[in-house]
Amino acid sequence: MLALMQYLEVIRAASVQGSLLSRTAQEMAVAAYTTEYTGEESPFPALLNAGYALARIESEARSDRIRNRNILLSSFPDENKNIDLVMTYQIKSAVGMVSLPGYFWVQRACVRSWTGREGSGEASADTGEDGSSHVYVTEHGTVYHRDLNCKYIRLSIRPASMEQVKAARNNNGEIYHKCEYCGGKESGVYYITDDGNRYHTSLECSALKRTIQEVPLSETGSLRPCSHCGGVH
Repeated sequence: MLALMQYLEVIRAASVQGSLLSRTAQEMAVAAYTTEYTGEESPFPALLNAGYALARIESEARSDRIRNRNILLSSFPDENKNIDLVMTYQIKSAVGMVSLPGYFWVQRACVRSWTGREGSGEASADTGEDGSSHVYVTEHGTVYHRDLNCKYIRLSIRPASMEQVKAARNNNGEIYHKCEYCGGKESGVYYITDDGNRYHTSLECSALKRTIQEVPLSETGSLRPCSHCGGVH
């Protein structure tokens, strides 16, 4: 019975730590996007370090069974632009009178940084193998873009307190309302964009993600060229 309790505790701990590691890696992958495309003014580089990752995991772990947690083997990002989180830790015994061996457990979560593909973001449209021009479209957009870094398809995400959210206005002068997907949760930090009118409590919110496809110009149908970058040739 004691052996079974110990085994179940190890499985439970591994499941919880793995989930926290994966969630933290995803948040850091989003931060890598904002760091790459917003430059020195971005507040997000602070999220791409071991201190933030460890604090983020420990803030949600809520367990006294884990000790000596360490993520110094991690890379953010590595040479392939991946957020590679590697965590080692020890598990305390679930039974006071019996101790577990002092082994270190290792778990890993690797997520590709949201920095786009190699060679993207050219000022002019890409050209396919057949010589046709390619442009960029969004899932529900009514225009096509020639520049992947166009301000109308780049999300300028920035953190803010609730007081700052209430005082802020987007580019159209609108106030921010809570997001229908994640805004109902309380948070110490909220996230807003310059063009949106919602505030978010999570960088993983689906409303903060934008699906962009590269398509041949000949397949854009009734889509109009973007007023900002559609005239670039």
